[in-house]
Amino acid sequence: YCPFEGCRFGGQEGTDRHFTSVKLLKQHYYKVHAEKKFKCEKCGMGFGMCNLRNYHQATCGMSFQCGDCSCKYTSLMSLTTHCQTKGHRLPTSFTERNFKERRYWYS
Repeated sequence: YCPFEGCRFGGQEGTDRHFTSVKLLKQHYYKVHAEKKFKCEKCGMGFGMCNLRNYHQATCGMSFQCGDCSCKYTSLMSLTTHCQTKGHRLPTSFTERNFKERRYWYS
């Protein structure tokens, strides 16, 4: 469970939200609770880890559009979730293989 007071993953009575590994708890901490000292050069958004900032910064300002219904999203993750839940196709330009070939995005 998350040790931060008021966190929805804190194990409060009536909730069953918890982390299955220490790694996932650490990811949660850096994304949600850590000091946001790494700023995006494009929009100023803060991040707890430089690699999270780098990933965001590489796609900051980009638009990701569904191949079936033309819904637009500001992150590939949001578009991917949309396509999975709606049963829509992810445009080939955003498929995992094509997108990850741009390795400099993750450094």
